[in-house]
Amino acid sequence: MPIPNPFHELIQSTLHPRQYNWLPGRLLYAAGYLRWQWDARSARREPFPGPEKLTVILLSYLRVRNLEPMVRSLLRCGFVEKIVVSNNNPEHRIADWVQIRDRRVYLLDQPRPTPCSIRYQIALEEPGPYFLSIDDDVFLYPGQVRRLFEELVARPTAPHGLQGEDFLGERTPKTCLGWKINLHGFEGQVDNINTCYAFTREHAAEMERLARLLGLDLADIPMGSDVLLGAAGQERPFLHDVGSVLHCLSCHRVGVATWRKRGFFTKRCQLFRELRALKGWPAPPLSA
Repeated sequence: MPIPNPFHELIQSTLHPRQYNWLPGRLLYAAGYLRWQWDARSARREPFPGPEKLTVILLSYLRVRNLEPMVRSLLRCGFVEKIVVSNNNPEHRIADWVQIRDRRVYLLDQPRPTPCSIRYQIALEEPGPYFLSIDDDVFLYPGQVRRLFEELVARPTAPHGLQGEDFLGERTPKTCLGWKINLHGFEGQVDNINTCYAFTREHAAEMERLARLLGLDLADIPMGSDVLLGAAGQERPFLHDVGSVLHCLSCHRVGVATWRKRGFFTKRCQLFRELRALKGWPAPPLSA
């Protein structure tokens, strides 16, 4: 029987200490994870005031132990009509890891290693107008999911999220190679959203159009698909303060976290400039 999280991740953090960032710490992670899952098993169903329904798309690659707990929590949302879990790593069979049986849960195994941009191609193949995709190291409570859905329904002209970034220029000091990161607790517009993406079918369709003009396949963009989403609305994306957000202990882990890959921020700068030119928006600065 595989060791579940949070215990597996705690063990890995002691075996590979140099791969982990120790903030906020092991005990806070373990306590938060157990509290989140207690809520998923015991809390009331989260309602939504309107008739709108939400389709959630989850992706699995190197954090397969997180997926069933995420599904369990999302099923507490009465407004979630469907949960699609796409396993992008053929080394696993997702049904071995997500064993919850519910009519709203659909499991997919991709035949080859697949990048996270597949989430938007999946959205285009689904009938629903509203979508939420959550990275596999972000653990939201049903009330937080509801808040993002409310914001998307109220203002569908732009994507919505809870963490993002602004581009200040490659030559700007004290940034991640030109990007200023806006973490949780921020309300307002940004250039891109990260980790959690609330969007519409129209946004996904515009992403497909932009990708095609750039000579890219929407289902096969190795890095930077969130930059594409940032250009897919009629206005810049919005971030919302949904309260404290729990992350997996591996969110900074070298070899697991996508943002730790070589060239991550540099490639984003290039794609951001290309999209600005394509959309006819003002060119971003070289420095702030």
